[in-house]
Amino acid sequence: MGPSMQISLDSRPSAKVEAEALVSYVFEPEKDQGTAVQGVIADLDRAGGGTLSKLAAAGELTGKMLEFTLVHFAPGIAAQRVVLVGAGKRDKFDTAELRRLAAAAVRYLKARSVKRLAFLAREGERTPETAQAVTEGLLLGNFDGDK
Repeated sequence: MGPSMQISLDSRPSAKVEAEALVSYVFEPEKDQGTAVQGVIADLDRAGGGTLSKLAAAGELTGKMLEFTLVHFAPGIAAQRVVLVGAGKRDKFDTAELRRLAAAAVRYLKARSVKRLAFLAREGERTPETAQAVTEGLLLGNFDGDK
C-alpha cells in the first residue's frame, strides 16, 4: 500500500500556489476564439510572461482530448511545472470527462516522480460536482492495482 493522498482546497491565485506541478485543462477553441489559452488559463499565461500563448501559437497547445503540454519553471508562476491537459470540445465536456482527465494527469505526473500537485478548476466549473470529479479522478489515477 502506497502513502495516503492528502487533498485540500486552496483559494489563492493559481500563479501563487506552490507545488511540484500545477495542473489544469484547456478546450479546443471554436473557430472564432483564437487559441486554447482562455479564461483562467489566460490569467495564468499573463502571470507566466506569455509562455502558454507562445506554445498555443506554435501549435503545441491545442486542447485536443488528453494532449499533455508541460512547461518547466515558467517565470512568475510558483509551481515548478505547469501541465495543461487537452479537454476536447467544451460543449462535450462533463464531470465524467473531468474525472478521466484528472486520472490521466496523475498517471502522467507519477511517471515523472511528481508527488505534490495542485489542480486548477476552470472558470464556471468551481462547483461541488467538479471538486468531486477531480478528487475521484486523482484517486483513480493514483491507484496502483499491482501492489
